[in-house]
Amino acid sequence: MLFALVVLVTGPRFNRMDLGLSGLTRSPEVAGVAPYDAANYADCVRWWRGEPVVQPLATPFSRRLLGPAIASLLPAEPMTALNVVNVLAVYLAALAVFAAQRSLGQRDAVAWLVCGLYVVSFPVFYYGAIGYIDPVVLLFHSLFVLGLCWGSAPACVLALVLGCMAKESMLIAVPVFLVASASRESRSIAFRQAVFAVAAVAAVLFAANELLPYEVDRVHPPQVTILIGNLFRERAWASLTLTFGPLGAAFVACLGLTVLRRRLLEHDLAVPLMVGVVATLVAVLLSFWVVVVDGRLLWTAYPYVVAMLGVMLSDTATARPDASR
Repeated sequence: MLFALVVLVTGPRFNRMDLGLSGLTRSPEVAGVAPYDAANYADCVRWWRGEPVVQPLATPFSRRLLGPAIASLLPAEPMTALNVVNVLAVYLAALAVFAAQRSLGQRDAVAWLVCGLYVVSFPVFYYGAIGYIDPVVLLFHSLFVLGLCWGSAPACVLALVLGCMAKESMLIAVPVFLVASASRESRSIAFRQAVFAVAAVAAVLFAANELLPYEVDRVHPPQVTILIGNLFRERAWASLTLTFGPLGAAFVACLGLTVLRRRLLEHDLAVPLMVGVVATLVAVLLSFWVVVVDGRLLWTAYPYVVAMLGVMLSDTATARPDASR
C-alpha cells in the first residue's frame, strides 16, 4: 500500500512526462535550468557504465556519486534508471520515517498518518522522479534520524557518510550528530565520536571530488546578481511555500499547543532535531546567493520535522539515553 502511494505521487512527473501537468510544471524561465541538472546526472550514469557522455562531466554533479552509481547497474536508459532509484529511495525513506515513529512510541495509526504527510507532499511529487538525486540524500537523512531515535551512533555515522556520497546537503546532519552526541555521552566519548564522524565525512568528500574525472567546475562563489534574481523569482517563493506545505503547517500548529510543545522540549531529541531544522533554514538562506532556489533544500528538513511531530503527538514518546550502541 505504501509503495503504491509513492508511485501514485511520483508517477505523473516520472521522467518529466508531466502527464496533464505541463502547463503547471514547465515554463520558459526554468526550461534551461532544471533539465541541465538532470542531464549532468544522466551523464554520470553513463560514466559509471563506461559509456560516452553527452557533455563533459561537471562539478558539483560529478561529486554526487551514489545515486548515479546505483542507477548505472539497472538495465534502463540513464534517466529512467535514476528515477527508478529515486522512487525506491522515497519508499525506503517513508519506511524509515515509519520505523522512527514506532521507535518513539507512536501508535501505528498516527505513525502511518505522519508517514503519509511525508509521502503526499509537494517535493515528493514535484522533485521525486525527474532526474535529480535529492530523494537519495533524503533517504539517508531519514535513516540518520532513525539512528538518532534508536540511540545508535554507528547507524548515524553510517547514514551520514553514505549520505555525503549522495549529495553534500547531508552535511546538515553533522551539527545534529555533534549536538546529539554531546547531550547523551560523556565528554571523552562525545569527542571521539565527533572526531571519527568529521574525519569520515571529510575522507568521503575528498574521495568524491577525486573519483570522477570532471572537466568543468560549475561551482561558483556567492553572487549578488543570483541573490537578486532569486528574490524576484515567483517560482522560488512558490516552491518554498509549497514545500513548507501541510507538514510544516501541522508542525507549527502543534508547536502552538503548550502541552505538545512541552512534550517535545522534555525529550532528549528535541535540541538535535531542532538543530537539523535550523541548519536547513540557514542552508536555504545561503543558497539564495549561489543557486537557482527551489524547494529541494528545504525538503531536507522533513525527516527532522516528522520526528518532532512524532514526539509531540505521542504521549508515550521515550527518550534514548545512550547513543553509543
